[in-house]
Amino acid sequence: MFSKKALITIGITAFNEGDLLLDAWNSVISQTDSQWFAVMILDGDSNFKTKTIFNSIKHPNLIKFSYKENQGVYNCRSKAIELTETDWYFHLDADDTLPYNAINLVDQVIQKNPKIEFVGGACKHIGIGYDTSREPINNINQLTKSPLFFAQAPIKKKMFQKLGGYFIPNHFFHSDWDFWLSVHEKNIKGIIIDQILYNRRNRNNSIT
Repeated sequence: MFSKKALITIGITAFNEGDLLLDAWNSVISQTDSQWFAVMILDGDSNFKTKTIFNSIKHPNLIKFSYKENQGVYNCRSKAIELTETDWYFHLDADDTLPYNAINLVDQVIQKNPKIEFVGGACKHIGIGYDTSREPINNINQLTKSPLFFAQAPIKKKMFQKLGGYFIPNHFFHSDWDFWLSVHEKNIKGIIIDQILYNRRNRNNSIT
């Protein structure tokens, strides 16, 4: 039985991932903590297989939205956040997955730290010949090269709105990194934990 008292919405954005979209969705419904909602966005011009899988997925805690024309990665992610009705949003790319206990870990951190606005964590990289875990980085100077933790980390919806969302010029593929630069520039309070919260799939032909 799924609770209506969820703290967090998982947002999945899809474009030509095919069967990997189903893997992403299965990682959501397999969570040990059932207190979640989900939003799934299908970008325009997606291939037939991805559309078929998108249309087949149904759940009482899931809202779906599809574009007729291609919008790009960050416009789709912004739409998912717009449709989020919970205080917290956790993004999931359709070719990635969540560890089975990710929502439980995030919920525990949020409940113990009610004033925080983001939760960073470790990320497991899988595929293309190797699996490796990347721990969060505590050196703020590393932001000149990359985010300090995986860029899809859970955030408060109000924080996203306060910062004005993503900077989305044409052909700009690092709006999430730019977003985290703004988070740290504004000295917004969050928590970074060592546990793995995200499984990122390294694959050929990934959008970014």
